[in-house]
Amino acid sequence: MEKIILFSEEPKLLFELISAGEEIKKKKEVNITCVVCGIKDDEIINKIASTNIDKVIVAENELLEKYAYSIDLYVDALEQIIRKENPQLFIVSSTKRGREITARLAARLDWGAATDCNKVYVENGDLFVERVVFGGKCIAKEKIKQYPFAVSILPGKYEPASSAEKKAEVQRIKVELKEPKTKIIERKSKEIAGPRLEEAELIVSVGRGLKSKEDLKMIEELAKTINAVIGCSRPLSADYGWFPTWVGLSGVKVRPKVYFAIGISGAIQHVAGITDAKIIVAINKDENAPIFEVCDYGIVGDLYEVVPKLIEELRKMKK
Repeated sequence: MEKIILFSEEPKLLFELISAGEEIKKKKEVNITCVVCGIKDDEIINKIASTNIDKVIVAENELLEKYAYSIDLYVDALEQIIRKENPQLFIVSSTKRGREITARLAARLDWGAATDCNKVYVENGDLFVERVVFGGKCIAKEKIKQYPFAVSILPGKYEPASSAEKKAEVQRIKVELKEPKTKIIERKSKEIAGPRLEEAELIVSVGRGLKSKEDLKMIEELAKTINAVIGCSRPLSADYGWFPTWVGLSGVKVRPKVYFAIGISGAIQHVAGITDAKIIVAINKDENAPIFEVCDYGIVGDLYEVVPKLIEELRKMKK
């Protein structure tokens, strides 16, 4: 392996990928290039160049700015750069767009690909990836046998890279692009109060054990008491529409210091989203609920009795 290209449409996640590249670089002689698309902010570009990489390629075309976050344009721009640079490994941040970019580029270039990986690393001179399989019950260790290869890494699996003494070369490349087939008609920002679930250190998550939407006030009170972010299982979001997203395999994967699972049975799809939580506290009236098999602390009881008492005790501790 001689060259690695890293890409994320979110600059802050690119620094996590740089850390992944650095780990490989410790055991193999590789050249690391970061690609940014549609970014004109020199401060961001210089910050990327000030890490332990060899080059930053800035893909330039007015369409990348006009249609920000267009998958069609990203794929076309990255394909041109990859064909020119000829890397052996392409690492992408596994966001919603990143997963699609990885798959589409691998298909166009006839490469192998591994998506939603926890890490990519070198062992005895060979490159491996690790990822969760079977709904979170197992971790697969897969050896990359054929190159070139594309890998997408889940956000939050690496600490962001820090600054280095040297500064990487910055190369600006004009890419040839056509108007995308799909166009963004309107863009609306989500109103987010506090940190996102992916970034939260404390999460209070609730499931179908909650009888009505009005009872969320009790959960909000608990979250407020410990400065936590509120999450939920899939039914409360996908079926009831109480939340914009949910925690789980098909939703958001989280890695808090403490995760409260309240009235959540613990289906494997939900458990797959909380495997990186440091401590899991479960509250459920069913003593046979699967969540008790994975939690660190479990309380068997009715959440309507347990949660108010928990809030009371936590307030006493705060005083």
